[in-house]
Amino acid sequence: MNMRRWAGIVSFIALGIAASAQRDPLFPKSFAVAQFAGSTGLLSVGFSKVSRCDKIELGLLYGFLPKAYGGVNHSVSLKFAWNPWQLRLLKKLRIEPLQLGGFICQNFNKGAEPAWGSRYPKNYYWWPRATRFHPAVSAQLAYVAGTRHIDRLAYYFEANTNDLYIASYFPNRHALSVYDIVFFGMGLKLYLR
Repeated sequence: MNMRRWAGIVSFIALGIAASAQRDPLFPKSFAVAQFAGSTGLLSVGFSKVSRCDKIELGLLYGFLPKAYGGVNHSVSLKFAWNPWQLRLLKKLRIEPLQLGGFICQNFNKGAEPAWGSRYPKNYYWWPRATRFHPAVSAQLAYVAGTRHIDRLAYYFEANTNDLYIASYFPNRHALSVYDIVFFGMGLKLYLR
C-alpha cells in the first residue's frame, strides 16, 4: 500500500478519535469498531457515536478488500443502528438481541467510478454505480467493563443486503434464494465513556 493511502487511513482514524473526544449532549458516548466481512470490505475499521440511552448508533467505517478476494477495493460506509431493547444476562453481561439499521457504502476502485460515463445513454441504469444502500439487522453480546474510560466491549453479528440485490431478487425468485442476496459480517466494538 502506498504512502498516500496510509496517510488517508491514518487521517480517517485521527478524525474518528477527534470526533469521539467531543462531548455532545445527544450522543455522549462513542465506540471504535473492527469488522470482518459484511459488505464493507474484508476488514473494516471505524468509529461511532452513541445516544444517551444507548438506543441509536451513528458512525463511519473504512473498509478494504484485497486483490486476492475479488480485486482491490476501498470503501467508506455511513452506518445507523437502532437498539429497541437491551437485556442484562448477568451483572456484567448484556445482550442486544435485535438491532435494526442500515448503511450507505461508497466504493472506491478502478472500476467503480461514481457515474456510469458517457458511453451509456442517460438513465440507462437506474442505480448509482459505486454506491449501495444496505438494510441490516444485527445482534450483539457485550461485557460491561464499567471502568473510568471503557463502558463495555461487544461482539456483534450482522446480516445485510443491498438495494440492487433486493431489486434483482423479486423478479428472479425462481433462480435466486434469499441466501444469494444476504451477506454476513461480525465484529468487535469498544464502547468509550
